[in-house]
Amino acid sequence: MSRICLSLLAAGCLFGQVSEYEQGVALFQRGDAAAAVPHLIRAAEAQPKNAQRWKALGVAYASQKQYAEAAPAFRKACELDAKLEDACYFWGRALYGLDRFSESLAALSRADGRSWKVRLAIAQAADGAGDPARADREFREAVALSNGRDASTAAAYGLFLVRQGRAAEAIPVLEAAVKVDPQSGDAETNLGRALLETGRTSDALPHLERAVALAPVSAQAHLLLAKALVRAGRSEQAQEHFEAAAKYGTEK
Repeated sequence: MSRICLSLLAAGCLFGQVSEYEQGVALFQRGDAAAAVPHLIRAAEAQPKNAQRWKALGVAYASQKQYAEAAPAFRKACELDAKLEDACYFWGRALYGLDRFSESLAALSRADGRSWKVRLAIAQAADGAGDPARADREFREAVALSNGRDASTAAAYGLFLVRQGRAAEAIPVLEAAVKVDPQSGDAETNLGRALLETGRTSDALPHLERAVALAPVSAQAHLLLAKALVRAGRSEQAQEHFEAAAKYGTEK
């Protein structure tokens, strides 16, 4: 939508009133997803076979973490046009957000499996569904498809390995993630955890200190740093991080 249209929403554009869809999109782009929803509902209901409108409605809901409302809208979009960019992927992710892992896998099977982010979503859903073997395969495929350029994929795979009791395997994966994106708080946190779990406390400390610096409101980063400091015999310094972990953990 043009800047002129955006500035004239109240009065309507030169050639007629701004549509419900345009108003919804404009409000969403301004950061008011809640106000956008009623317009996007009316837009979707007015053209129920328009996949793009259902997807836009789903995005407005999902941006507010209203996954129960987002999922049906994304489902409509996916079923109307499975090739519409991210429609089926977003449906799968909304279901994942609701802990409906098997349904998430079914939705993601309709998305473009050549995309690393789709394979990553499948891996996480498979993990949630209690299928670690499939999750491992999908994580590996996601990392390969990203060509090592996406730190979040490697960070997620590394965390999966740590949770599976395979911390030693996770370390090179997470070291690669940190190298790709030195500003990734998740990668630093997960690498610090992997090093800590393999008994390499002195190696873990600088990564966890960077994790806290990059993500100062991360309860997990503070808690892991506190544990590392205790193991290093620096209990007094650990106390502030235990307190921060408790503080930020209760603010979710």
